[in-house]
Amino acid sequence: MNKRIILALILSSSIIGCATRLVQQQSSNTSINEEFSPTDPFKWENLTPIEFLNYLKERQGTLLTIWEPAPRDWIKKEHIPKLMELIESNTPCAHTVAAISSCLPPPKSTIGDEAIFLIDGFIEGRYPPGLYSKGKSKQKIESIKEWYEEWKRNKKL
Repeated sequence: MNKRIILALILSSSIIGCATRLVQQQSSNTSINEEFSPTDPFKWENLTPIEFLNYLKERQGTLLTIWEPAPRDWIKKEHIPKLMELIESNTPCAHTVAAISSCLPPPKSTIGDEAIFLIDGFIEGRYPPGLYSKGKSKQKIESIKEWYEEWKRNKKL
């Protein structure tokens, strides 16, 4: 019986801690554009992926929740060379997170992180390709560069 009470206390304190962090993060993200709300979804056709990165740059230090995925053909092959130029950028921008994600990443991201997330979306045929962009490591940058070289050999730009 005592073990159950202790387990319940631990579990409830964890939930309260998560809820507190969520409220703190949401209150610090007041500059997130309402276009990304579930009642008025973002219009993907209004921005190219490159313009989307600029949109994220204007909102650095925030979390941008993606309620609806982009159309399958939103990231086009002609966007890939410009995205590749940006994969090592350390310019701060908003962090993207899918609405279905059960965890919130830190609101700090970079244009390079988000460019890689967009390229991953192109590779997988959907954006966002995961719950949130995870950042760039040297290994991830190298694997994207290797993919790009192979893709260029096999595709016409």
